[in-house]
Amino acid sequence: MQNNTFIEEITESSERRRYERLVRKLPIYFDIYEDNLIDISRKKFSTQTQDIGLGGVSFDAVIEDMILARNLIEKKIKLNLNIRLIEKNSEITSKANIAWMFNLKGLPIQSKYGLGLHFIDMGNDERDTLSTYLKEMFSLQREQSAKNRQKIKQTLAQIAKVNENSFSENTLIREELGVDSLMAMETLAALETVYEIEIDESRAFDVVTVADMMNLIEEYLQNNTTR
Repeated sequence: MQNNTFIEEITESSERRRYERLVRKLPIYFDIYEDNLIDISRKKFSTQTQDIGLGGVSFDAVIEDMILARNLIEKKIKLNLNIRLIEKNSEITSKANIAWMFNLKGLPIQSKYGLGLHFIDMGNDERDTLSTYLKEMFSLQREQSAKNRQKIKQTLAQIAKVNENSFSENTLIREELGVDSLMAMETLAALETVYEIEIDESRAFDVVTVADMMNLIEEYLQNNTTR
C-alpha cells in the first residue's frame, strides 16, 4: 500500500507568493505535453481551480494525482492548460509545469491534496486577458467586502444597542461594547441567517475585536466560494 505521508512540500515557486491570488472556482482542463516521455494511460484531466493569479493556479488533488505529479516533476514534463473565465465567458491557454505540491500528514489515503501550476510560455494576449480579469474580480471583491463589513457592523450595533458610528473595527467587543458571550452568539446567529452560512460555535472564542468578527464572517464566505 502506498504510504500517504510520502508527499510533502516537494518544490516551491516564488510565483506562489509574488502575485495576489484570487480565490475562485474556475473550470480548468489540461493534458500532458511531450507525453512520449511518460507512460500512463490517462493523459487528459479536468478539475476546478482553488485560486488563480498571474503566476499560476492551484487546485485540489487526490493521492493518485500526487503520485503522477511527482513523476511529472522528476521528468520536467510540461502541461497544456485551458482555463475558462466563466464571468467573462472567455478562455485562456498556456503551458505550465508543476510548481508545488503538498499534503497534510495523517490524512486518509483518499483525502484531498494540493497541486500548484506555474504558467510558462503564456502569450501576451492571454496574459493581458487574465490580468484584466483579475483586476476586475479583485475590484468586485473589495466592493463586496466593504458592504459585508458594514452589514456586520450594523448587526453588531443593533444587538449592542449602540450607534454604529460610535465604534470602529478596532473596538473590543466585550470590554468596550459590552457584548457578552450570549450577545456575541446572537450576533453570529443573525449573520448566519443573512449570509446562509454555518459557523462553528467554538470559533466565537477567537472573536475579540469588531475586526475579528468581520474577518471570521469573510473567512466563511470565502470558503463557500471554493466548495
